[in-house]
Amino acid sequence: IELFSHAIVWISPVVLALIPLSRILDGVYFTNAGPWCWISEDTKYARFVFFYMLIWAATLLIVVVYLTIWIKIKRERREILERQPSVMFSAEHHIQSKKQREMEKRMWLYPLAAIVIWAPASAARISQAIGSDISSQLLFIEASMCPLQGAFDFCIFILT
Repeated sequence: IELFSHAIVWISPVVLALIPLSRILDGVYFTNAGPWCWISEDTKYARFVFFYMLIWAATLLIVVVYLTIWIKIKRERREILERQPSVMFSAEHHIQSKKQREMEKRMWLYPLAAIVIWAPASAARISQAIGSDISSQLLFIEASMCPLQGAFDFCIFILT
């Protein structure tokens, strides 16, 4: 699995960088598009495809992995109670059960934070790609959320 992980981590960025590089001479993707972006105004869809789509794919993957873990924990807890019904009435079980439920709730904080952080920026890029004007409020929220990603991660780390 480590080799597979390395393959994904190293090969996918190279491929994603080579796609736009293949059209560098005609100025299709790479151009002077302003202070924050290197993708030309003519290919606004690429801003979403080469960056935000990957973020949402990773977020979806995290949600699927967390959901799988959550289902497995629930199934194992139910199996233990079915094998040893007397455990359900012990004080230790109630304390342990409460701790597990709290931990299950907290494990969803990372995907929730990713959604909260990247939704405004994604909405702005989609709006821009379809030719709509982006509201100043959305730009303000986008500009506020991205730098707060580390603060969100720190707070979640402290809570968990």
